[in-house]
Amino acid sequence: MEHGPSFFERVIFNPDDHHTLIGRYFSSIRTIILIILTFAGAGLVTYLSLPRELNPSIKIPIVFVATSYNGAGPDDIESLISIPLEDAVSGLSGVSKVTSTSNEGSSTLVVEFVSGTDPDQAKQDIQSAVDTVTDLPEDAESPTVQVLDFQNQPVINFMVSSSADATSLENFSDLLEDRIKDLPAVEAINLSYRKDPEISIILDPAKINSLNLDIQSVAQETASALQASPAGSLDGKSTSFALSQDQTLRDTADILALPLSVNGKIVPLGEVARVQERPVVNSREAFVSVAGKEPTRAITFSAFKTDSVDATVAVDQIRAAFDELNLAHGSQFTFEPVFDGAREIKKSFDQLFHDFFLTVGLVFTVLILFFGLRQSIVASLAIPLTFLVTFMVMGASGISINFIALFALLLALGILVDNAIVIISAMASYERTGKFTPNESALLVWKDFRSVIFITTITTVWAFLPLLLATGIIGDFIQPIPIVVSAALAISAAVALFIVIPMMALLQTGHFPKRIILFLYILVFLIGAALLFF
Repeated sequence: MEHGPSFFERVIFNPDDHHTLIGRYFSSIRTIILIILTFAGAGLVTYLSLPRELNPSIKIPIVFVATSYNGAGPDDIESLISIPLEDAVSGLSGVSKVTSTSNEGSSTLVVEFVSGTDPDQAKQDIQSAVDTVTDLPEDAESPTVQVLDFQNQPVINFMVSSSADATSLENFSDLLEDRIKDLPAVEAINLSYRKDPEISIILDPAKINSLNLDIQSVAQETASALQASPAGSLDGKSTSFALSQDQTLRDTADILALPLSVNGKIVPLGEVARVQERPVVNSREAFVSVAGKEPTRAITFSAFKTDSVDATVAVDQIRAAFDELNLAHGSQFTFEPVFDGAREIKKSFDQLFHDFFLTVGLVFTVLILFFGLRQSIVASLAIPLTFLVTFMVMGASGISINFIALFALLLALGILVDNAIVIISAMASYERTGKFTPNESALLVWKDFRSVIFITTITTVWAFLPLLLATGIIGDFIQPIPIVVSAALAISAAVALFIVIPMMALLQTGHFPKRIILFLYILVFLIGAALLFF
């Protein structure tokens, strides 16, 4: 049985293809190398400038409205509180969903806004709407409005502890709080479990009687003097401003010198009362114990970073501020992180780099076994180039480096190398025939596989695009996945067609100085040794 000519025997190369646009591009090796260096440099710069966060950016504020009405049942709570508040907030612009829960003695409203709504503006709108509800029960407490902002999460929670006395710990915490507030990477800092002192004003009945004053009048005047009082108004051409007089009390001496006007007499508060400063009774305390050591009193800190700063930068600045201040106080305080966002991000990056190097090593090993050293080098370099260009797309799309984006990169990592392997296999097949030059093989592979790679890439990308249609919190949460995966796959196809093909043709030519070949062998050996080490 006779066999007809094989596929490669029937292939005929058209010399006119050398003069086409893609033919001239494949022959311009210097242009190709310049393109590689340009995209690699721009991708590296973009990668270094991308903000690193633990969670993706979700701009869907959720506002909670909580109201207490002791003694009322769920039905009364619903009819008297929940329904009026629902009616007030449902008509606001940007509100997508309102959910209320009526329990015994309490009502809770959860108001969800559409994506992109400013959290502060959402809270202000809800507060204004709640204030318009004037028919709530008199015994019910005023509704409290709080906003849940997914971006407004602490970058680090840590505890400062010491075996010294409580006063020293609190004074040090106050100094540290002021120091951290001034850091450029920190937006806000909150303290918890600090035993803030309370001021007690104790009236002396004997002194009050000796001055022929009424104790009830003195008590009322004291309470009134400690509050802001109206001081008239300021009228302009079109605007009127209400003025108030505020008492600025910095310490107990200012309180004792506070003038009281009782029965036509001006009496300093210190003549009829004494002032005591003491810790709040039954206030909560925090203790920390590390590695089984004796628990020591601690104060917790929650630090929030600014939007444009990496979590790592913010945490490093906070740690440096603590170390500097602690050194000035004899290093008697301890810094113990409870949650470190920078450390969590580092773990995610370590996992990404581990999988990245593992994939590159496996691809290199398989290709060197089945094709050879040159093919392995080209395929291994195609992966980092694809990633670097993908970082440029992430920067243009406003996607930070977070655990969702890293997951998407890991998901694309096992797919993006397929295009390069297909191209390399085809180039090797044409080379083994001995019928075509490397440039002719490159143009034939381009004509045979451009449609195949384009269609397979579009098909794979199309499977991820429906994720972009998801709405709400889930939609914003998973949005980086289709963008990053689709970009990585599309870029890998472009790299395979416009970079891998001409680079394979260049390597198949084989006309390199011996020093270049020796350098490449040493470089490959060092990369392989590093991969095995990691």
